[in-house]
Formats: sequence, C-alpha cells, structure tokens
Amino acid sequence: GQGMGDLRTLELLLICAGHPQYEVVEISFNFWYRLGEHLYKINDAALHTIFRPYIQRLLHCLARHCQLDPDHEGIPEDTDDFGEFRMRVSDLVKDVIFLVGSMECFSQLYATLKEGNPSWEVTEAVLFIMAAIAKSVDPENNPTLAEVLQQVVLLPETVHIAVRFTSIELVGEMSEVVDRNPRFLDPVLNYLMKGLREQPLASAAAKSIHNICSVCRDHMAQHFQGLLDIARALDTFALSTEAAVGLLKGTALVLARLPLEKIAECLSDLCAVQVLALKKLLSEESTNGKSADPTVWLDRLAVIFRHTNPIVENGQTHPCQKVIQEIWPVLSDTLNTHQADNRIVERCCRCLRFAVRCVGKGSANLLQPLVTQMVSVYQVYPHSCFLYLGSILVDEYGMEEGCRQGLLDMLQALCMPTFQLLEMQNGLRNHPDTVDDLFRLATRFVQRSPVTLLSSSIIVHIIQCAVAAASLDHRDANCSVMKFMRDLIHTGVSNDHEEDFELRKQLIGQAMGQHGQQLITQLMTSCCFCLPPYTLPDVAEVLWEVMLFDRPTFCRWLENALKALPKETSGGAVTVTHKQLTDFHKQPEVHTGLININTPEFTCTLTNTPEFTCTLTNTPEFTCTLINTPEFTCTLINTPEFTYTLTNTPEFTCTLINTPEFTCTLTNTPEFTCTLTNTPEFTCTLTNTPEFTCTLINTPEFTCTLINTPEFTYTLTNTPEFTYTLTNTPEFTCTLTNTPEFTCTLINTPEFTCTLTNTPEFTCTLTNTPEFTCTLINTPEFTYTLTNTPEFTCTLINTPEFTYTLTNTPEFTCTLTNTPEFTCTLINT
Repeated sequence: GQGMGDLRTLELLLICAGHPQYEVVEISFNFWYRLGEHLYKINDAALHTIFRPYIQRLLHCLARHCQLDPDHEGIPEDTDDFGEFRMRVSDLVKDVIFLVGSMECFSQLYATLKEGNPSWEVTEAVLFIMAAIAKSVDPENNPTLAEVLQQVVLLPETVHIAVRFTSIELVGEMSEVVDRNPRFLDPVLNYLMKGLREQPLASAAAKSIHNICSVCRDHMAQHFQGLLDIARALDTFALSTEAAVGLLKGTALVLARLPLEKIAECLSDLCAVQVLALKKLLSEESTNGKSADPTVWLDRLAVIFRHTNPIVENGQTHPCQKVIQEIWPVLSDTLNTHQADNRIVERCCRCLRFAVRCVGKGSANLLQPLVTQMVSVYQVYPHSCFLYLGSILVDEYGMEEGCRQGLLDMLQALCMPTFQLLEMQNGLRNHPDTVDDLFRLATRFVQRSPVTLLSSSIIVHIIQCAVAAASLDHRDANCSVMKFMRDLIHTGVSNDHEEDFELRKQLIGQAMGQHGQQLITQLMTSCCFCLPPYTLPDVAEVLWEVMLFDRPTFCRWLENALKALPKETSGGAVTVTHKQLTDFHKQPEVHTGLININTPEFTCTLTNTPEFTCTLTNTPEFTCTLINTPEFTCTLINTPEFTYTLTNTPEFTCTLINTPEFTCTLTNTPEFTCTLTNTPEFTCTLTNTPEFTCTLINTPEFTCTLINTPEFTYTLTNTPEFTYTLTNTPEFTCTLTNTPEFTCTLINTPEFTCTLTNTPEFTCTLTNTPEFTCTLINTPEFTYTLTNTPEFTCTLINTPEFTYTLTNTPEFTCTLTNTPEFTCTLINT
C-alpha cells in the first residue's frame, strides 16, 4: 500500500483468475511471471509472507482451469489451444511455487485426493499440478513423496486413461525419489512397462523411463538387459521419434555404468539393430535403385554414441573403440550413397562426430580414411557439415604431433572449394553456414596448433576471407569470424611462458603487417554501415586484441580507417566532422593502462612519479598517444594539420594548433594558443626547434628560461619574491595564471595588454573597451598582487588617478572605487 502500490490490484487479477473461461486468466500470466521473478530476486521473507495467500488462491484457480471436460475421451492433447494453456500453467506454477513452498503445496494437493472422492477430471488436474512441482520438492527422507509414488503405481488400469497418462508423467518427474528409494524401482518399471505397451500411453511411458535411467543410472544397471530388449523391439511400440530417441539415450546412459569388460559387447548389441537397418537400406537401394531415408537410424546411432561415456583410465583401451571401427564401413557406405543429399550427409557427419567424441584419440585408425572420404565428397558436394566435422577432428587430434600435418592437409583441401563457393556473387551472404563452419574449423586450429597454421601458406587466404566476411550480418557466421580473428591475434600475446611464444609472436606480427590495416578499415566500415548492434561486442574484442598486440601500429591503422570513412552523403550532407573522428580516436586511449610508447618517429616517456614528467620529441611523421592518468590526458593526432591536444583534467589544459613543422614560439598568432595552469601534479618538458627551447618544470625550485629574440624577453625566477618582467611589443600577448607564489609587475606602455584568465576561482580581464576602463599608473608606489586562494584577495594601492572595474563573468561583478583607506576582498560565488 506504499506509493503507487495497492494489493487490491491483486484482488482484481484474481477475479480474472476466477473467470470460467481459461482465456481470461491467461491474459494475466505475464504479470504473475514478472511478480514471481521480482520477488525471487529480492528474496525478502517478509514480502513473501505478504504475497503468499494471493499465490495460494492463484494456484487453486489454475488447478480448476486445468480440468478436462467430464466427457473428454482419450489422453490430454498438448497441441490444441487448451493443451498449450496447460503447458503455460505448468511453467507459471514452477515460477511462483517458491512463494508458497513446494512441499506444503504438494502435500495439500495430495490431501485433496486422499480425503475426498474427487471425480476423474479433478484427480487428473491435481496430478498435473503435482507433476509441475514434483522436482522442486526435496526428496530426501520425505514420506509424503514416497507415499504418493506408492499410490500412483497402484492405480488400476480401469481409471480414466487421461489419469493414467498424467500419473505416468508424474512418476517420471519423481525419478529422484526413486533414486533415493530403490525399493520402488521394480514396481515403477512394471507400471511404466504397462503404459509402454498401450499405444496412447507409450510415448509418455518412454519419456518417464528415460528420466528414470538418467537419474537412477547405477540402480538401473541391473535392468540393462530389459532396456536392451526394449531397444531391440523399439519399432513394435507406438512411439514418437522423440520418445524412441529418448529411450535409447536412457539406455546408453545406463550402459556407461556397466563394467568396462561388458560395455563393448552390450554396445555392439545396442547398435546392431540400427546397423542392420542401414545395411538393409543400402542393399535394397542397390537392388531396386530406390533411395530410402536412413536418417532415423543415423539419429539413433548418434544418440547412442553421444551418451555412452564410460570412465576410462589412462592406458586402458576404450571399450567402444572396436565397435565404432566395425560400424565405420556402414557409415562410410551410407555417406557415399547419399553424398548429394545435404540432409542425410548432415546426419552422417553428426553420427561420426559423436563417434569420434565417444572414443577420443581411440579413433585414430579412422582418421585417415575418414579425412580422405570427407575431402573427396567435399570436392563435389561442398556440404558445410564436413567443415564442422573437420573442426571436431582438429579439436581431438590437433595437439598430436603425428597428426598435425595430415590435419593441415585436410584444412587446405577443404579450403579451396570453400573459397570458390564464397567468392561467387553473394557467396558469403548465400552460404552463412559455410562461413560459420569454416571459421570454427580455423579457430580450432588456432587453439590446438597455432604454429602449424601460421606457418602454412593457407593462413593468408583464411585471413583475407575473414576480412571479407567481417561485414556479414548473419549472427552465427559473424560470431565465428570474429572469434577466429580474436583467438588468432591473442595467440601473439598469450602463454608467453611457452617455448614457441616468440615464434608465434613473430608469425602473428607478419600476418598483421600484411593484413592489419585492411582488417581495421573493414571492421570500422562494417560497424558504421553493415553490422547490427548485437555483433559489435565481438568486433570490439578483435580491436582490443589488435591494440594489445601492437598499440602504436593499431593507433595508426585506426586513424587511417577513420580518415577513409565517407565524410559526406551523396547529396553533400555532412555525416561526420573531423572533430568527431578525432574525439572517437581518442576514446580508446582513456581506458588503457600502458605507460611507454617508443617508435623511431616518436619518443614518449612517462616517469612514475606523482609529478608526472613527459618528453615529446616532434617530427612531421609522428603520432603520439599518452595514457590517461588522474593528472593528465594527452592525445596527438598526426594529420597534415597536426592537432596537438592536452585535455580533460581539472589541473591542466593545453591546446597547440600547429603545422607539420611544429614550431612553437609562444607568440599570439592564428596558428597558436597555449594555456598552462600550474598545479602540483603536472610537469611537462617540450623540446622543439633550434630557435626555441622551453622548459616548464613545476617544482618548488621552478625555473623556466626562454631564449631571447628581438621581439621577446621572458624570465621566470621562482623565489619568494618571484619577479616576472614583460617587455612588451605589439606582437605579444601573455596569459598568466595565478599561483600562491606569483607576483606580477606590469610595465605600462601604450602597446601592452595583459590578460589574467582561466582558473575556476578567478577571471579578470584588464583591457580598454567601452564597458571597461583600466588605468595602471606606472610608478614605484603602485603594486598589483593576486593571491591564489578560493576566496581571492586583491589589494590595490590607490592614487587620485586610479579607477578599477572588474566585470564580465556570469557569477561576478565588482566595482572598486578608491579611497585613501580602500581594501577590497572579492569572494567568488
């Protein structure tokens, strides 16, 4: 009831839940989802208590809405509108049950079945809700769960078939209870086998058997022969394809728990039905010339290989190795027979993929014939699944010295037809799966044997293909391309303790030297004009790796890439300004922590002292990027106009606008403006041309000497008295910034103007304008002192001739009218 909250809103929503039509309550589901999610995140027991009664009433309404019609015949449908509504109810119950308590709710639901004599439709709906929450109930030492399981498996066959169907699903959801109470295993399996033999219940029973096998693997080992018998007679049951595959999955999971010496024989028996079916199809095709679909049997073999994962110690022969070698000729013949059919070839490759994964390096004997067949078929029919299978082989064998050259030969053989396919008109866009699988294969090579790949001639073509594919806006394909480039460049900086690190670094340097500029330009262009936002994080990772590998070169590449972007549309409208590109180029520097950048063109030294010393040596070619620290940020961008910008700290701002020759004379010309604000944190040394030397070192000893020219004399001597003498000429304007030590004596001549500016506390301009008159009498009696404190104290010694007016800041206007006793203190607010 606080703020805009009002629990009466929930009362209104529960009115919807009580409406006789289920479509009305379904409208409110999104609210209940969000509410449950929010309360789960904040995890406040007091709030849970407030909302619990509302959720209890909601669950009661949902159970009533899930009831089938009393005259319903057969099992519940899951494909019609009401079936989909029940699935959404199941999901919602799972999301909000934590507010009520799984065990409490489960017990209440069971009590409604025990205490009354509900109709079959009420019973079925209650069992349906119980099945939704069964897995969230703690099965440890829980007598209620054990009692429910015991009662369910005793249901007579005479009850409505919908009740039997839902009870079978409930048993499958209670597999953890069976695992902790093995005494129930036999009656549960008997109950499920009865359902398996009845056509309407078969698929639900198969799914529950699969769940029992997954959770109770060790207990089910004694029942493996029964599972094998079911697998042999699989097609005699009225099972959906999904249910049949699930049964084989459960059987394979149990098979992996058998003693190693039994696994080979049992695996052979389990695969025999599928292998015989494939042989029969091949034989029939050779006899009558008709092509039969082998995908059902290939999928079943694949699920068996995928989930048969016994624990094999080092030195032991994998028990599945012999079986897979025996099956290989059938798979090879199937692949050859259907090599033109992408769907069947894909299933063959998937089956072989899981076979290789199953035995790992134990499948080495298959490597040569498998690769030979892959390459042979791919030359004629470039199915991308061969590239995927190749990546699996590289993943398994890429670190084996004896296999590397053979795998490289495979890669080169697969790349040639791939490049031909992708070089066709719109080839990249029309074949994103091929792009995805090609760069997955290349990435595996980078991960397992980078030197092998980098030393080969094919790497040049792969990188060129990656650059071309960088603009592809297909999610998976672009992700694979970026991962390949990221991992490839990362090879040059990672694992620097390994003996091949220098070689890897050298090879990456050569590759980047050839393709780096092209890559960066393509990435920047793609980000601006081709790629959707969700791909940009992957692109950023590639840019980051390039910067880590060679930062100065990356900065140059990035600058060139930004220059190459179109500045105007075809209609002449400006799309980006030079300043925007400059600001963008500076952004990557802000977040890095590198300290020293040294190239033949440029020397930058950042010494690790609190005062921060930097030396810049200027040449026409140089580009300088200085790292952001709390005291200092400096970005130098090398363009014909040469802009040197030192920015972004409260303590320091300096802008030098210059020419390729970069001559700084500290004179007021259109080419040059310099503002220095003295702070304890900043020390900078600028070394320039023979005509000019300036050293500004801000230390307690502070000495700066500028070489005199006929136009200019400048002497700063830092002593307690601190005298600053300006010999003025029409060409000279000087900006002074106040410091605690600073005293300025101004020699007044008609040609001289002095401007005091640019500190947060103080802005003062002494110039002759219609609004402002300043007369400084040049006599020994006159002293003008600026003391740099937050409150700014200014003392003027008056003479009859003197009037002083300070104006022109938004915050501050002051008029000082002199009297013999006059002293003025200005507070800057």
